[in-house]
Amino acid sequence: MITACLYCLNDNEPCGMCLPPLRPVACAKAACLALRTWIAIGFLTYFGMVLELLRFELYLNIENPKYRIAISELRMSAHSLAIEMGRHKSQSLSDRLCTTCNVPETEMHHVMFCSKFDKLRIKLFAVCRKEIRYFDKLISEERRFCKILELNTIPLANALGHYLTQASITMN
Repeated sequence: MITACLYCLNDNEPCGMCLPPLRPVACAKAACLALRTWIAIGFLTYFGMVLELLRFELYLNIENPKYRIAISELRMSAHSLAIEMGRHKSQSLSDRLCTTCNVPETEMHHVMFCSKFDKLRIKLFAVCRKEIRYFDKLISEERRFCKILELNTIPLANALGHYLTQASITMN
């Protein structure tokens, strides 16, 4: 029994960028055919519409589970930064401040600007310069932040995971 790759139709080796199977099947081609049949007859309509948009997130291949968890928490806003903690306490945005910089403690501030993590950021940005084409020439900090969160390579995902876990230790 193999785990079917429902996206690339490869019987032996899933491509790593494909959808996870609905259940283990004996043949990837049969699984893909079954999925496409369900879509064609009107079931799984939403899934059919986004089939091309969904892909296995590369950062989930990181070996260190702490890194995967830290990245997932950041991407889902399930972290303990003031922007989220204040939301749960019904604080206004102006009250959700970074204790070091006295500006709103957002995800972008945490990763890109907070002076408390300048030394950690040096390592992260060094990897960004290697892994993200024209990182220093991107127009804005927002674009750089978005490029980092795309996590298109394992080294970049490891660097961000390391940064987030070390920053979390420093915060606590």
